[in-house]
Amino acid sequence: MGIEQLPKRITFEFTGEIRHGYPGEYWMGIDGLLRPVFVEKSDREWPIYRVVELEK
Repeated sequence: MGIEQLPKRITFEFTGEIRHGYPGEYWMGIDGLLRPVFVEKSDREWPIYRVVELEK
């Protein structure tokens, strides 16, 4: 069994929305790092990003 290779580059795009995210989307924290959304309902709204390109 081989080890799955991580992508070289992931390109994100701001959706233009600040809201609760859904699994499969990403949110940007106050530290500027993008994090995946794991649960649909949270107590805060965040700038929402999505993956537009995955380069392997």
